[in-house]
Amino acid sequence: MNNTIDRRMKRMSKPMPEDASFADYLSRYTKEELIDIKRVWGFPISSALRKQEIVDMLAKEIPEAIPKWCENAPFLTYEILTGTVEINKSDPMMHKSIYDLTARGIGYFSLDEDIPAFNIPKILKSYAPKTDSIIEKTKLNDLKIIFTQGLVNLYGLISLDELAEILNDYIMEKIDKHDLSFWIESKAFTYFDAYLGFIDGELFLIHENAQDPRSILYQRPDLEYADFDPDDLFSLWTTLTTKESWPYLEKMLDKIEKHEVINMLQFREAMETMQFSFISGEKSMKGIQPLLDCIVTESLNDVTDLIQCALEYSNHSHQWQLKGNSPTSLSSEKKRISSETFKASKKVGRNDPCPCGSGKKYKKCCLAKDEKNNITRIN
Repeated sequence: MNNTIDRRMKRMSKPMPEDASFADYLSRYTKEELIDIKRVWGFPISSALRKQEIVDMLAKEIPEAIPKWCENAPFLTYEILTGTVEINKSDPMMHKSIYDLTARGIGYFSLDEDIPAFNIPKILKSYAPKTDSIIEKTKLNDLKIIFTQGLVNLYGLISLDELAEILNDYIMEKIDKHDLSFWIESKAFTYFDAYLGFIDGELFLIHENAQDPRSILYQRPDLEYADFDPDDLFSLWTTLTTKESWPYLEKMLDKIEKHEVINMLQFREAMETMQFSFISGEKSMKGIQPLLDCIVTESLNDVTDLIQCALEYSNHSHQWQLKGNSPTSLSSEKKRISSETFKASKKVGRNDPCPCGSGKKYKKCCLAKDEKNNITRIN
């Protein structure tokens, strides 16, 4: 696989003349790569055509499609396309943006003195609209991606109706379920680790690592999502870690830093495997062992310390089957509600916690029943 990538980068490193057309750039791809590009765009170009015919059609279609596509791309992708940002691999959105641009044939990797470099043909930069309205749309797309992926990481799955309502509440942009599903499926697929699927006739966005989404759903039959802190979504959309669990993850990472990591790529994969095992409710060594295999330890005490830190992190991690909350936070919330005394009499707001102690918002719990019985709730 790496040899194939290296060969492609060497092929794309071929110097291009200053007056090179976009078709000249596309001609360096193989026919199979060109077919992949047209599939990503969704262009109705026949795969049976000769390579040069596909090149010519893509060279015409892609520039014409770029302005509309920009409306659905995140801001960072737009910045890379317009050449207004430097490539920074530490940015969590960067690798997704680069992957999207590469898959669409807009950007490509080449070798610069044997060092991989990402490039955008200058001729394409002029096709990206530079109006304030486009910039605002791309910035809004950033928020929609972060909230959407963060919510899926928090809950494991979320109904499109609920997702649309949350986005409307927090991002203040009117969006319906149909538009949202179209955007996720056909415009921004590269930016989500999730897929659209039906469960019992209802459309859900489901995390790709959810092994048994129907089971997750049945453990939450009312579909009432626990309240979340929006700041958590900004960390959850990539790290799978909430503010509550972060101190325990940090403690574990501090312990790991004192040891040699054998393979950093393998370590990152093992870390993600462990995190998914925790949010899936697994408490065995199965999720922790791959991480330990990446670390050189000197004594049994070192191993014991690492396992203890991992278990503490596990105990404070959110879990999909518990509405995105850890057992600790759920129990402490129940204690707070049961022991709280009513210090003042006031009407209960629609978005306030329901006085019955369910933990749901009043509008999604007892409001309809109270209105039917002509009852005004007071706290």
